Amino acid sequence: MQTLRSTGIVGNWPLNAANVSLPTASDVSRNHNDGTLTNAVLAADGRSMVFAGADYITIPNANKYKFSNAMSAGGWIRKNDLSGLETIVSKYMSGGDEREWFILVEDQKIACSFGDPNDGTFQGTWTSDGNVITATGIFYKAEFTFNAGTVI
Repeated sequence: MQTLRSTGIVGNWPLNAANVSLPTASDVSRNHNDGTLTNAVLAADGRSMVFAGADYITIPNANKYKFSNAMSAGGWIRKNDLSGLETIVSKYMSGGDEREWFILVEDQKIACSFGDPNDGTFQGTWTSDGNVITATGIFYKAEFTFNAGTVI
């Protein structure tokens, strides 16, 4: 059983057989912010999930996901093609105050972008200086920490 610090964690979704009962991705934090899977399936070994194309997890929008001064987010990606744009993790919808942040891979670079949590206006983007994703078929971890206007 995985143990998590109880302060500040909004959600943790391991995405393995022990924590997924299709279509639900269980949040193992004490907040129980379970997500709904669309099209994704468990990998044959049960230790991960397979996302391809239009596969994703939806977690209901809530004020607890509005971060104005500090947060961290991340995910894993394995590309089969080094070109193209793929979202890794986001809280970015099409309307108003739902446009807040995302991490994506564009070609071989990782980028994260932020909107104001009050009105969704664009605040800025950070992009890796060079190609970070250098090979297909390998897992890469992408994450960011945002602290009072600074991306780490």
